[in-house]
Amino acid sequence: MPLQSKAGIYRAGGTGQEIKLSRGILVREILHSIQKRKQKECAKKFLTINAKYICRHVKIQAMGFLTVEKFAQLECLNYFWWDMNVVRVHFMMKTRRNNRLYLVLLDNDRAKMLAKVLDEMKSYVENKVRVGHLICLKDFKVEPAYQKYMTFAKCKVVERDFQIVFDKDTTILPLCQSICDFPLYPMVSSIETIYGIQHGNHLIDVVGRVCYGHKVEYLNSGGGYRVPALEIYLLDMTCNVIALVLMGLPLTNHVRLVRACHDKSIIFVTRVKVILHTPLNYLQATDISSVTFDPIMPEVFALKHRS
Repeated sequence: MPLQSKAGIYRAGGTGQEIKLSRGILVREILHSIQKRKQKECAKKFLTINAKYICRHVKIQAMGFLTVEKFAQLECLNYFWWDMNVVRVHFMMKTRRNNRLYLVLLDNDRAKMLAKVLDEMKSYVENKVRVGHLICLKDFKVEPAYQKYMTFAKCKVVERDFQIVFDKDTTILPLCQSICDFPLYPMVSSIETIYGIQHGNHLIDVVGRVCYGHKVEYLNSGGGYRVPALEIYLLDMTCNVIALVLMGLPLTNHVRLVRACHDKSIIFVTRVKVILHTPLNYLQATDISSVTFDPIMPEVFALKHRS
């Protein structure tokens, strides 16, 4: 890229920008800065104009996959990530203290990572991003979390103490679900893995077939009001049974509808707490738990073949 000099002012050819050189600044550093700026502007313009084309035609192998292990190996977490990376949105939540929006993302290895959304990006994320969908990320920051572990009801949401930050420079592009084989949820297909947990201080996801369920009962809560609760039993792939306690009207109503249909009795319960009371271990739903049914999940076919 040719440079034209005039009275200490350097003009980068083709850019239309004049830059005054200060002491200790090299010309090649200025050229590198201009080149990076142009690449970033071109990339944003390309993503904006060709979003539909990318969803239909770009092979997912051309994009990278974010992995929790990759960030765990970094010596310093104050990074700015330029590359395009694909993740799946696991769930969204807001903090009660400052109404800050957080996302929990899944990498290609089914590990969870935390993403903080700044206020200038909150409305865009709430309107464009959906739970369970794939998104492509670019130009985001990686930094230490504001606390050692993100917790909810004294349970760990993620295992690593770093977070991704979405600001006004971050590009978030929703992707079609069919362009890559990406894990939907980090399911626990065998209940035996639950018994190996020494401390019930983090949230897990479980898949199973409903084999038995009690009727809905109302329990007294600490706040002096009665809460509907439902205890059901799930059967996993190895024919082990574990109790699942669901509390709150939305959860109990959802499970009753699922149980009413015999062909839809395989449920996925995400973000539940493990309660260890030897010899009886059970799962308890939290305020951010959800109950879903997806007939195309691999675990569904495996459970149907064993039933």
